[in-house]
Amino acid sequence: MPRNPYQTSSNDDDHRDVSDAAFEKRKQILKRMQLVSGVVFLIAVVFAVAGTTLSMMAAFRQLSTQSSVDPTQLAAGISRSLRFGAIGIPIAVIAFLASAWARLTLRREGLDD
Repeated sequence: MPRNPYQTSSNDDDHRDVSDAAFEKRKQILKRMQLVSGVVFLIAVVFAVAGTTLSMMAAFRQLSTQSSVDPTQLAAGISRSLRFGAIGIPIAVIAFLASAWARLTLRREGLDD
């Protein structure tokens, strides 16, 4: 006798429990990814801006104490300050994209609360 495909059995309930658990786990992973990447984004932006600003201040402070300005010292100070942006901005962009992807995936799959 053929089995009714719409009839549930205890075996189907077991599969549903497993899929519900996997669904909930995926939701938690995506939410955690969104949170962590958002925090990394903020830290990277603050690192880039604060590092650049403080390094520039240090470079000009050092120059202000000297009687003559040495262009190589100025260039070294500016170069050091720009490294903060060169490191922080790409990290911030990647973190922003990861956060946006997680948020859109949660929304598309109907997992956002």
